[in-house]
Order: sequence, then structure tokens, then C-alpha cells
Amino acid sequence: ESIQQKFKSYNEQMANSWLDEIIEGDNIDQLLENRFLDSNITPSDFGDIVGILLSAEQLDFEQWKQIANKGLELVYEQTIFTLRNLVENETDDEKRFNAIRVLQENGGIDEEMKNRIREKESDETILEMLKE
Repeated sequence: ESIQQKFKSYNEQMANSWLDEIIEGDNIDQLLENRFLDSNITPSDFGDIVGILLSAEQLDFEQWKQIANKGLELVYEQTIFTLRNLVENETDDEKRFNAIRVLQENGGIDEEMKNRIREKESDETILEMLKE
């Protein structure tokens, strides 16, 4: 458990250093592939990283979606958890919208969660999407 905590801290530092390198228009799939090789990280390590990356401010939508897709591929449950957390706690309407859309596309949102979102959501675009 102690070793896991050290790796988690290391992984979080690594994710933040990756974010420092990302610029608009970067191909995140290629960046992740290179970083996976350079860092010898495992899919479970990516589980520690995916939440940090999906919460980052500097990513454009395509980059964000590439990270979400890589997370779904490597660490499905942790990525779904992170996306649900974004839906519940994110103040940015676009990020909430994108997280809901990815959850819907991947079976990660049920009627109970939709109802909870509807109760507190004020963005009309999100409310309309939840009707689908």
C-alpha cells in the first residue's frame, strides 16, 4: 500500500509535467504513446493520471476526447468514475456537456444519474441532450 501511494504521487507529478508540454493542436494519442514508452507506465498507472488530464484547462476538445477514449480503452471503470465526477462537480458547462456525451456513448450514465443532473442543471443544451 505504501508503494502504491508513492507511485500514485509520482504518476500525478508525471501527469502535471505532461500537461506543461501540451500545446493547442497536439496529437494527444501520439504524445501518450511516446510518454507510455518513455515512462514505462502501465494501464493502472494511467488510472491515476486520467482524472488529472481530463480536468485540465488547457486541452482543446479533440485533445480532451483523445484522453477520454484512451482512458476508456485502458482503465474503463476509473475513466467512467472520473467522467461522472466531472458531471457532478464541474462548473464549466462545456466540460459537463462533453463528459455527459461520452458517458452516454459508453453506457456510463443511467436514468437515476440523468434525473440527478436534471434537478440541478441550468444549461439548456445539456438538458436537451439528456432527453435523448
